[in-house]
Amino acid sequence: MNATVNGVLKYLAPGKLTVAPDAGTEQAFFVGTQTKTLGAAAMCASNRNVTIDSSSYGTSPCTEAQLEKAANMGSIEVHATIKGGVATKIVEHYRS
Repeated sequence: MNATVNGVLKYLAPGKLTVAPDAGTEQAFFVGTQTKTLGAAAMCASNRNVTIDSSSYGTSPCTEAQLEKAANMGSIEVHATIKGGVATKIVEHYRS
């Protein structure tokens, strides 16, 4: 499965997460060593500062542990790029 999904990040199982869009089907995917994760504030941030680009997407690299903790919160919006069922990039969308 290849997809780009915007929605709320959720925890499913170790190494497996989902993104639930406002409308449409929730997408499950695996997280691998090649998955790039960028946080804005809630997921992870540099020195507890908000770190975003001009489109309000995170720019601080996160660890897999931080990603799973964020997924367990069930409230963080992300943009996920999925290729072959594995996320290549997960970026937190910051809302002030």
